[in-house]
Amino acid sequence: MTTTRRPAPAALALALALLAPGPARAEDRDEEAFARRLTDLIEKTVAEAEDAALDRTSAATLDVEDRELAETIERRFDRQRITLRLDATSFEDSLEVFRQTTGWNIVVDGRAQTVIDEVGPKISLRLKDVKLRSAFELLLDQTDARLRYKVQHGVLAIGTLEEWKGKDLILDIIPVDDLLNPPPDFPGPDLGLDILSQKRAGRR
Repeated sequence: MTTTRRPAPAALALALALLAPGPARAEDRDEEAFARRLTDLIEKTVAEAEDAALDRTSAATLDVEDRELAETIERRFDRQRITLRLDATSFEDSLEVFRQTTGWNIVVDGRAQTVIDEVGPKISLRLKDVKLRSAFELLLDQTDARLRYKVQHGVLAIGTLEEWKGKDLILDIIPVDDLLNPPPDFPGPDLGLDILSQKRAGRR
């Protein structure tokens, strides 16, 4: 179950604006400081996107067994649809519905269980023919905004944002200066072709 991390459009636009040539950039701007500021901006944007994502699974950190399970769960999450009718149901009983529906091993780690016990949620969800992923994430959302999930150790685990925050973040910055600041197009030498064309036209 891979998670795509994309910077928000507004922040990305700001990053591109910073890269755009300015009137005093070549003389006054320190390139290393500029690169650090840009990197900080991108890292902040990616981190914010990371925090918002409920699915914390990262294919880059999975072993073969977990990767196969993650791919299976991802396909089923996005293809299977489910109808739910939960009325003031405990979290554990609500989770059992997903276990019975999917046959997956779904476990709650210690910190997440502490959060759930503190909140003591009673889940009320009435959903008709929605994606399995949407229903599962709504269950977590309705329980507590700190809950997250990912595949690890051969099971689908439920944890917290604080516990898993930033552990799987991989930032790869690709230079785009050549695209944003193309080299100037200097005019070539005058080869007198215009005069030659005029002479040919005068002979006709």
